[in-house]
Amino acid sequence: MQYDFDTRLHRLGTRSEKWDEMETRYGVPATGDPAGIAMWVADMDFKSPPAVNEAVAAMAQTGLYGYPGAWHDHDEALTSWLSRRHGWNIHPQWVLRMPNVVTALHLIIQAFTGPDEGIIVQPPVYPPFLLAPQNNGRKVLENPLRREEGPDGPRFVMDYDNLEEQCRNGGKVLILCSPHNPGGRVWHKEELSRLAEICLKYDVLIVSDEIHHDLVYEGHTHTMLATIAPEIADRTITCISATKTFNLAGSMLGLAVVQNAGLRARLQKTMHAAGLFDPSAFGLAMSIAAYNHGDAWRKELLTYLDGNRQLVQQQLGTVNGIEPMRPEATYLTWIDFEKTGLPKDAIIRKLQQEARLALNHGATFGTGGELCMRLNFACPRSVLQEALDRIINVFSG
Repeated sequence: MQYDFDTRLHRLGTRSEKWDEMETRYGVPATGDPAGIAMWVADMDFKSPPAVNEAVAAMAQTGLYGYPGAWHDHDEALTSWLSRRHGWNIHPQWVLRMPNVVTALHLIIQAFTGPDEGIIVQPPVYPPFLLAPQNNGRKVLENPLRREEGPDGPRFVMDYDNLEEQCRNGGKVLILCSPHNPGGRVWHKEELSRLAEICLKYDVLIVSDEIHHDLVYEGHTHTMLATIAPEIADRTITCISATKTFNLAGSMLGLAVVQNAGLRARLQKTMHAAGLFDPSAFGLAMSIAAYNHGDAWRKELLTYLDGNRQLVQQQLGTVNGIEPMRPEATYLTWIDFEKTGLPKDAIIRKLQQEARLALNHGATFGTGGELCMRLNFACPRSVLQEALDRIINVFSG
């Protein structure tokens, strides 16, 4: 391989949320015997593409860090990427730039709903989907995903009857996770079309978080929701970023693509009311370099992640009572511990105190996550193997 994903990176003391806050959040020290391993927040333990590092170095060489403007090169890089990778031809004026996708979720809720109005979410799901409505005094309307046996084992599917019920119950906005986090589902076009049909029927605005859309494994194809039909695009706000694909979370640049001019003006007004006008200059430079020169790196990354994905499945799938869900996208595995017969606290104690691993607690993902954990396998394979050995050891005794 041209790029190195095997070298262990030492991230302690680098202001890394994933590593430097692991003990505070999970009680797992990063030092000691054995040393703790951080496998929680969706942040990869790999260096970003060389082109990104070169772009940052070039900025540093100038010594100039003023207000960014005239970002036509970011428009060009983004629109070219979406056209090449997804067949989605957007106009630059549709794009609103924000610090990250979570910021976008909060602003969208503020712009399009009032106090106590309903936001439909599909748990178990990325925790900010649940927190953003609560932070803004809105009502969370749950449309829980159902678990079924698929061709590669357990997977999540949508409950359309319940979705329609929640639309009738006053849902104003649906937040969709596509590909799904934490389950890794790549929703089929037919599934997305049916969801959109229901939302259009009840005039429910769709917010489609598609931040993992470029980390999809062979045999699966991501469909950008807004490409399905013009009427769907007209009622959809698509949230994307280069941050997950190229490991740039600290660049602080998320994008909301809004084709409908009226919706876009309303969201932009809310952005300006919050004092959000200019994007991060470093975020622009990093994203441009990634989109223009990072695809070879992304392809090798995906091959490496696929090897890690298979390792997780092969090894944890043999442990009595543990059921890992095989992701079709992302670098996250949703692991169900229900059949171990252990209560939640015992599962957490075994992982954190005995195995000294920090995984995301399933309960934070809402209904359906109580006896589950989310494992981030975007790390050198030797680190992953060590973590898997520890899990097998503490749950096989």
